[in-house]
Parts: sequence; structure tokens; C-alpha cells
Amino acid sequence: MRLAILVFLSGATVILAQVNMFSGTPASGDSRARDPFSSFPISGLITGPSANDMAQLRVELVDPNSRIVRAESIVSASGLFSFGAMPSGAYELRVSSVLGGVLHTRDIHTNAHQQVQIVLSSVTRPAVAPVSLRRLQHQVPKQARKKMEAAEKLFREGKKFEAYENVQAAVAIDPEYFEALSNLGALELIANEPAKASVHLAKALEIEPAASLVAANLSAAHLLLEHFAEAEAAARQSIRSNPNFGRSRYLLAVSLLKQDRVTPEALNQLELARKDFPAAEDLLKIVRPQLVQQ
Repeated sequence: MRLAILVFLSGATVILAQVNMFSGTPASGDSRARDPFSSFPISGLITGPSANDMAQLRVELVDPNSRIVRAESIVSASGLFSFGAMPSGAYELRVSSVLGGVLHTRDIHTNAHQQVQIVLSSVTRPAVAPVSLRRLQHQVPKQARKKMEAAEKLFREGKKFEAYENVQAAVAIDPEYFEALSNLGALELIANEPAKASVHLAKALEIEPAASLVAANLSAAHLLLEHFAEAEAAARQSIRSNPNFGRSRYLLAVSLLKQDRVTPEALNQLELARKDFPAAEDLLKIVRPQLVQQ
């Protein structure tokens, strides 16, 4: 399904919820950023390949849960690409060759105009986390799928509570429904129910251990519960699945700092996160002086 929600933290406070279907509400920014149905343009520049190789590339925006390509852009010879206005939400940005080889992936969130810079140091295909056999072999009952489809429709109509009820119903029908579990957990995070969220997100992660987005949400839930060691473990799992996920690196840094581990690793994670997650810059201003004083 098209639901894909990411919640991340500043300290122990939820400051932003990212979604594809269930659009979260940013805590700050202009009026468009506060509108869960707002849309924003995405543009970017790829550097590294020759002009001839550049013309063989395309950039896709992929729904993290359903894996459906929501938009596609051909890369110009100079490395430029762009998309029209995309609904506010979480996406996987994927650079591929015309032959289908995936050269680069990263997770992005559209709550403002995104300008992405990508450096391709190699044209070889990177390792991609496989979908678990458990998930592949599982057959979702038709009624559970209908509940998820109804949830999407209801949310787009602004009926958020009714949509939430349908996601709950989908999980009740099929407790092994990965998409329903992961989105129910994320919605519970948004509703400030991290204890419930942690149960459903952990279950989803058992089904699909390589789900970086789910692991990030689980890390956020544990941070809200002040389970900092568990938050650290979930953030590390997210990073193992997707090293380019800046928000997971931010969550890892926060979980380390909450354990009074003001370490070079925490600083490094924030340095790596700030390229895609500007909130890390504010935390860096606090961490750097403390690390110097040690």
C-alpha cells in the first residue's frame, strides 16, 4: 500500500512526521509546510559520470512501502533532474541506469522544496537489501487489503480517525500484514502512543528486518519511552539497511547522547546526518564544544 510514515525526534520531542499517504504536520515552517496535503518541487544535480554516461541515467521517487515508482525524471547531460510538485511525504530517491541497475538510493522527505546533490563515484550497482522470505511468502487476505485501500481513501478525504480505524482493522484481520503493522505503528507515534507503536513496529521489523524506515520509527518510539539502548539498536539496524538514511544517523546520535555518550561517534553521525537532515546542525553546535572540553 502507499502508506509510509517516518517520525523523527529532536531530543525526546516529535518535531515532524513524514508520510506518503498519511501526511504528518511539521512543527514549524511556512503555511504550506503545515498543510498535510501540500506539495513541493524536487530538483537536484548529479556529479561524477561523464556527459555520455549521465544521459543514460534516470531518477525515480519510490514509495518506501509499496515500492511503486511515483515519479521519474531523465537526467540531463549536465546532471540536472527535476520533478514537479510532489505531495508532502517520505520517499526513496533512486538513481538508475537505463538498463535498470540501481546506482544510488537515499530517503528524502518533502516538506519544503528539496534540492538534492548526488555524487556518483561508481557506476557499479550497490548491494540492495533483499525482501525477506517471510514477507514474500505471506498472502495478505483480500479483506485486509480492502481495509488498507479504504484507509488511504478516507485519509485523502480528511477523515483521519476513520482511516486509522481501518488500518487497525487490517492488522486485526491479518497480524502478519507488514504494511499495515508498520503504518499503524507510525500512526500511533503521531498520536503520542509510543508504547503501542513500539509493539507494532517491532512486529513489522521481525517480518522485514531490512525495513530501514520501520527501524527508524522504532528507534523514535524507544526514544520517546526513554529506552535509549533500544533506540540505539534500532537506529543501527536502520543504518545497516540504508547507510544513506540521514535521519537514522540523527536518531543514533540522539540515542548516544541520551546515554551521556558524548563521543566522536555521536559527532560523526551528526556530521553525516546534516546533509539530508538540517536539524542535526543545531545539535552539532552543542556537541562539538562538549567533545572538545573532554
